[in-house]
Amino acid sequence: MGCGASSPALAVTAEGKGEGEEKNTEEDGRDINNNQNVELEDDEGEIAPLPHKRHSDVSENGQGKHPSFGSNGVDSVMSSYSTLSSSGSPKPDEITKASLFAKLQHEYARFLINFAAMLGSARDSPEATDVIDAFSALPPKKPKLEIRAFKSHTLDNIKVRKLCDEFLRLEDPNHACHCSSEESWLPTLQTAQGKYIHGIRMNINPEVSIGGFFMIAQMLSYIKALIVLDLSNTQIKASEARVLAIGLSQNNSIQELRMKNNQLTSVGATSMSEVLRANTTLLLMDLRSNGIRGTGICALADAMDENKTLTELDLRWNYSGERSDYVVDALLDLKKCCLRNLRHSMDKFLKPFEKLSEDPEPNADTDAIVEQEAPPSLFTRTTSFAPALCKFRLEVTIRGARNLPQVIWNAGTAGEVPGMPQGYCVLQVNRQTIRTEVMKKSWNPVWNCMFGAAIKNVWQVCVIRVMHSKTVDAKHADDMSIGTLCVSVGEILNWKGVSKNLLDDGHCMWQAYHRPSNALKGCIYTICRGLNKNGDEVDLFETAEEAARAYDLVAAKKDGDKAGLNFEGAEKSIGQHVLDSDFLLAGDDGLSVIGVQAGVMSTISVCFKLYDLSLSYLEIHLDSANFLPKMDAGLGTCDAYCVLLIGDIHKFKSKVVRNSLDPSFDQMFRITVPADLDVLPMEIQVWDWDRFDDDDHIGSAFCDITPLIRKTDDPPETKTSIVTAAMLMKQSTKLALTPNPSSLSDSEPPNEASKIPSMRSKGKRLSPPPHLSDLEPKSSLDGAYSLRTPDGNDFVKNGKEQITKVNIRFVYTPSSELNEEE
Repeated sequence: MGCGASSPALAVTAEGKGEGEEKNTEEDGRDINNNQNVELEDDEGEIAPLPHKRHSDVSENGQGKHPSFGSNGVDSVMSSYSTLSSSGSPKPDEITKASLFAKLQHEYARFLINFAAMLGSARDSPEATDVIDAFSALPPKKPKLEIRAFKSHTLDNIKVRKLCDEFLRLEDPNHACHCSSEESWLPTLQTAQGKYIHGIRMNINPEVSIGGFFMIAQMLSYIKALIVLDLSNTQIKASEARVLAIGLSQNNSIQELRMKNNQLTSVGATSMSEVLRANTTLLLMDLRSNGIRGTGICALADAMDENKTLTELDLRWNYSGERSDYVVDALLDLKKCCLRNLRHSMDKFLKPFEKLSEDPEPNADTDAIVEQEAPPSLFTRTTSFAPALCKFRLEVTIRGARNLPQVIWNAGTAGEVPGMPQGYCVLQVNRQTIRTEVMKKSWNPVWNCMFGAAIKNVWQVCVIRVMHSKTVDAKHADDMSIGTLCVSVGEILNWKGVSKNLLDDGHCMWQAYHRPSNALKGCIYTICRGLNKNGDEVDLFETAEEAARAYDLVAAKKDGDKAGLNFEGAEKSIGQHVLDSDFLLAGDDGLSVIGVQAGVMSTISVCFKLYDLSLSYLEIHLDSANFLPKMDAGLGTCDAYCVLLIGDIHKFKSKVVRNSLDPSFDQMFRITVPADLDVLPMEIQVWDWDRFDDDDHIGSAFCDITPLIRKTDDPPETKTSIVTAAMLMKQSTKLALTPNPSSLSDSEPPNEASKIPSMRSKGKRLSPPPHLSDLEPKSSLDGAYSLRTPDGNDFVKNGKEQITKVNIRFVYTPSSELNEEE
C-alpha cells in the first residue's frame, strides 16, 4: 500500500448485509487494483472511470472548489473549502441523485425522530404523550444506508488522509487524489463510484490525532451526502473537538453524530455547543461518558435554547460537579428543548417523502432540495418559540490578566517571531457580545471594565475570551485566542459546595458536599454535617446559609489554609450571589495556559455579581482601619482581621493583614435583605491573629443599618464621617458608577450608586481615583466608626485618648430599582 501503510480492514454495513463483510472486487470478479481503466457499472447505468490524476491543491470543476490534502499546508486548504460555489446548470442525472438522496435523508430523519419519541429522553416527560401517540403509528423501519465501518486500531493520520480523499472523490470524480490506482488502499469505495456513502464508523481508533481530525473537519465542510458519523472510543480531547466543530458547523447533511466514551470535558462540550448553534440538520447527538461537568452541560443547554432541530441529546454517565442543582435544571430544560423540537418536526416528518408533494401548498424546502445540485439541509431556523422572561441581571467586572503567554507576530521578511501580546477581552452571554479596548503590549494588561446583561436561566454561561490583536485600534477576524473562561450563572448563584435537593414530598432542602482541594480525579465527595437553627446535627438544612456554614467547618478542618470558604477568605468580594477570584485561563485543548513565566499559569481577575430581580441586596465595603494598638510583643505590630456580625444570621470574616497598625482590607461582603426585615444591626469586631495562641479581641464598633434599608420620613441621626486617603483609593471603583456623587443626599439611599449598567450598554471603563476634595459619602452611614475595647472603654495611649477607627461603606440595592431598570 501507499506511504508504507497497510490497508485497514473495512466492514460494509447496509440493510440486509452483515457488518464486517468485506467487498474488495466488482460483482463480475474483475480486480480494480490491477485494471485502472475499467469503468464500473451498476443497475442505474454507466459510472465515471477510475483513473486518478494529480491536480493542484485546490481543484475547480462544475461543482465548485473543494479541498485537497496536498503538501501546501492547512492554510491553503482552509481558504479553499471556505469558498464553496457552484456554476452552471445541474444535469438531469444529478437532479435525480439529489432527489433520491433527499428522500433517503427524509426517511432516515423519520426513523431518528421515531426513536427519539419512543425510546429517547423525551418519553419520560408527562408532556410528551401527544408526541409519543403521533409517532407510535410510524413503522420503526430503518432505511438502507451505505455505511463504511472500519475495524478497531486500523486508522492513523495517513490513512485518514486517504480516506478523506476517497470520500471527496465520491462527491466529485475530478477530485485530486494523492495516490495512483495501484496504491489505492480502499478499493471497496471505488466500486461505489458515483454513489453516496451515507455513514462512517471510525470507533475505537485512538491512533488518530488532531491532524487526522483536522482533515476530517475539512471533508465534513464539503461533503454533502454523509448522514451518520460515529467517532466513539477514539480518545477525542477538547482540542480535537474544537477542530471537528469547525467542520460540523458547516456541514448540512449529518443527522446522527455519536461521540461517546471520549475525553471532551467541559471545554470540548463548549465547542460542541457552537455546533448546535450553527448546524441545522443534526437530530441525534450522543455524548455519553465524556467527563463533561457542570459548565459544559450548561453550555449545551444554552445552545439548545437556540437550536430548533436536535431531538435527542444523550448526556448520561457525565459528572455534574459540585453545586449541581442548577445542572439538574439544565438537564430538565434540555429534555424540554428536545420535546419542543419533536413537536416542531411533527408536521414535516409524520408524512412519507412521497406524500409531501401531494400537499396543496408547495414545500419550499423540498423544492429547494430538487433544484440544487447536491442535497442541502432539510431544516431551516425558526423564531416561533417565545423567549423566557429575564429573572436575573448579571454585572461582570473584568479587572485584568496576569502572566499572559508569548504570541506569534508576523514580522514580514523575518517570518513569525514570538512577542508580547496586545490583549483584549470578548464577553459573550445571553446572545450578546461585548469587547473591551485593546491594551498595548503587556504581559499583565489591565482593562478595569464593567458590563451588564439580562439573564433568563441559571444554566446560562458567561464566556470570556482573552484575544490578541496585531493592531490597537481595530479587531480582526484572524485575532489569536489566548485563553477562555467559562462560568455558569449557577456557580454565582450558589454557595460553594452547596446544592439544592428536592425531597419526595416536594419540600426543598439544602445539602453541602466537600471534596479535598488536593484530591485526585475520581475522588468521592463527602456529605457535610452541621448544626441547624435548633442545635441539632443534620446533613439537610432549611436554608442555603446553614449548609454553607457546614461546608466551611468541614473544609477548614480538612484543607487548612488552602480551603476555599464561603464566609471568609482573601477574595475581594464575599457573600451571596457573588463570585470574585483570579481564574485560570483554559486553552483550546482544555488545559491551563502556561504564561511567559515558566511553570506559572495565566490568570484573569473577574468579579461576577448576580442580581435576583425579586430580592434586595446590601453590600458592606470594609476599607481599612486606623491607629490600631500594638498587639505583638517585641515586634510592635498587629496582625488584624475583622469579623462582621450582621443581624442574627450573617457572619463574615475578612482576610488577615500582617504586621500593620493601619491595615487595608479592601473587601466587600454581600447579603440579601428580606422584605419583612424590620431591624438590621451590625457589629464589627477587630481581632489580632496569633499562630500558636488564641486570637486577641482588640475592639468592636456598632452600626444600625435599619435607616438605610427602610425609608422613613424622619432622617436618621447624622454623624461626622472621617474620610481618609485609604478610603479615597477604595472608593474609586464605586464612584465611577455614580454620575454625580455630589447630588446624593445624606438622608436618601444611594440609588444611583447601586444601579448596574443596562444590558444594551457597552463596556464602561472605570474612572481614575478622584481628588480628596471631590469625595463625599454616598450614604449617611458611610464613614469611620470608632472602636471600643471589649470592656466598652476608649483606647488610651500615653495617658491620652487614642482615635482608633474602622472605615466602612454601604451600597443598598432594593428590588424595586432593579425592576424599574428591567
